[in-house]
Amino acid sequence: MELYKYIIFLGFLLILIGFLLFIFNDNFYWFGNLYGDFKYESKNLNIYFPLTSMVLVSFFISLVLIVINKFLDN
Repeated sequence: MELYKYIIFLGFLLILIGFLLFIFNDNFYWFGNLYGDFKYESKNLNIYFPLTSMVLVSFFISLVLIVINKFLDN
């Protein structure tokens, strides 16, 4: 497959994921509030660093890519 087809597929996949997260927002209230997600709020400054959430996302993306790679290598 050519590169532009992968990019278009990735764009549609991101739109689908965003739409599903928008629809099922109430089921993901815990995401971003995990232990290790740093929040600092003051009068005129808000800092949010979702370290644990991004490690979790990275783990699942890596797991999916490993499974896809195993199926494509056969």
